[in-house]
Formats: sequence, C-alpha cells, structure tokens
Amino acid sequence: MRYLLRHASEHRPLLATCLLLALLGSAAGLAQPLAAQAVIDALGRGGALLTPVLLLSLLVIGSAIAQGVDAYLLDRTGEHMVLRIRRELAAHLVRLRMPVLDARSPGDLATRATSDTGLVRHAATTAPVHLVNGAVGIVGALVLMAVLDVRLFLVTVVVLVVVGHRPRSPVPPRATSPGPQSRSGQLE
Repeated sequence: MRYLLRHASEHRPLLATCLLLALLGSAAGLAQPLAAQAVIDALGRGGALLTPVLLLSLLVIGSAIAQGVDAYLLDRTGEHMVLRIRRELAAHLVRLRMPVLDARSPGDLATRATSDTGLVRHAATTAPVHLVNGAVGIVGALVLMAVLDVRLFLVTVVVLVVVGHRPRSPVPPRATSPGPQSRSGQLE
C-alpha cells in the first residue's frame, strides 16, 4: 500500500484537479434536470426560451467537457505511473539471481510486469476519483430528487432501504468442466 501511495502522491495535484473536474461534471449533470424544467416552464408560460435553452446547452456541454478532460488526465496520469512502475520492475528483474528466476515461470514474470501494473494504475488514479465522485453524485441526486418531487424521493429511499436489507442468498459455486483449454494439450 505504501508503494501505491508513494507513486500516487507524486501526482497529487493532478489527481486533485481530476477530482475537481469530475465533481464539476457531475454538478453540471445534476443541474440539467432543473434547467430542463425551466425550459418546460418557459414553454408553458409562453415566455422567452433563449435563456433556459442556453443554460441547458451550457450545462450539457460543460459537463461533457469536464468529464472528457477528467478522463484524459486520469488516463495520462495512470500511464505515467505504469511507465515508472514498469521501469522499476524491469530494473529489479534484471538484478535478480538466476535461481530466483528459475523458480518462476517466464509467463508469471511477464504477467506481473504487464497486467499487475495496469491494476495499480486503476487503483491509484481512477478508483479513488470515481469513488468520491460517485458518492457525491448519489447524495446530489437524492437531494435533487427531494427538491423536484418529495414523493418520488420517499419511494426511492424506501426501495433502497428494502433492497439493501433483504437477505442475500449465497452465490452457488461455478461448475467446472473440462473445456477446450484443458483439452488442447491432448490434441495430437
């Protein structure tokens, strides 16, 4: 965990920027129903549509831009982290003694050098930002729902509570059967 935090801490300002962009994109997305309601109200009154339609358009475009830049910066930061981790791992693998290398299969070492660093990228960049943004988004959606329609909000909360407290059945284990992968060694 310290290793992960060390690599993530080097990119803390950029990750904070990504979080801010994600929150701004979510806020703009949450404000869109209110802006759409203003458009509908203006239509019903026969009032001017320019301001509500312009506001709705700005919210949609702003949300898309904020989320797009956020995704780009998160991916870019993650790739920089993966590059550095893979360089450190390659330097470490080169310095290993032969008995250590002989004890492991080459495929295992190659897997560690490629897929595991990708998981680290996700865990250090994308996951924390999306976790915070998702939590704020859920709270914001519930508040917005309460503002727009209290009955809908109460029904949603009741459903979430009932679904959250229902007893869960254990997941049955997957049936294992010899598939094409295990039979491939038997081909002649």
